Amino acid sequence: MSDLKQEPDKNLIPDADEISLVDLLVVILRRRRLILGLTLAAVVIGTALVLILPTLKYQKSLEIEALQDENRYEVSLTCALAPSALYFGSSKQFEEIVFLTIKDPVVLSKSLEANNIVDITDVVLKNVTNDGNGLFTMSVIMDSGDMAKRFLDTILSEVNIRLSELLYPSLQAEIQNYEEFIKLDYSSKVDESDLVTAFYRYKAAGRITSGNDNVLTPVLNREKPVAVGKIASLTSIRNNLITKVIIAVAAVFLLSIFLAFILQAIENVRKDPVSVSKLRRALGKEK
Repeated sequence: MSDLKQEPDKNLIPDADEISLVDLLVVILRRRRLILGLTLAAVVIGTALVLILPTLKYQKSLEIEALQDENRYEVSLTCALAPSALYFGSSKQFEEIVFLTIKDPVVLSKSLEANNIVDITDVVLKNVTNDGNGLFTMSVIMDSGDMAKRFLDTILSEVNIRLSELLYPSLQAEIQNYEEFIKLDYSSKVDESDLVTAFYRYKAAGRITSGNDNVLTPVLNREKPVAVGKIASLTSIRNNLITKVIIAVAAVFLLSIFLAFILQAIENVRKDPVSVSKLRRALGKEK
């Protein structure tokens, strides 16, 4: 029986163009000093920046804040819903009306005009919040604390006028209905608790329509110097820089590996006469 010649499996023969992981590892090990040196340098520089730069940046922010604090003030005015007003609406219902009134261009224009404020950029209406229990807080940032207080007082006055106008029909109806009811002969037969509730609603409506009670009344006024911009804390500045340094070190590490392969490729080309000849012909130095 003749021997059969078996051709070698092509899948077992390494392709000349195939990249070997061992070769890649060899290149990395040969250039390990370059890779580790660049990465270590990046770590040292990044550590120095993390230790020094946040403090300098924070001190600079404080200096800017101190300069701005001399001329900028935030004034907050906290108002409470009058108990008499809560007979005719919930805190949530009044919240919507208050927000719409404060944002009304007509109300803002009247308040600006009343305080002789020409440039709207002089006023920053920071926020209007409701704690859910009938307490509203308005904040404004201006160059003058006294002017900011007067501005908020004017807005509060305009809000109360708008609320009174909206409630007036209901208040008048409440007063009229109660006065007609007590004149009836069978009013004494009504449940006492209902009669007491109707009486309190009648008195509350009378106090608001007569101007004795405002729908919103100020309960707290605060003033403090503020910076125009938000000053980040030292910890947040340092944490942000640490993140950037870690990304930068990783990038340097990957670039150093890439540089190692570039240098190895150049070395291989220089050792190959055929490749050198091709390069010289490409540069026109050899015919």
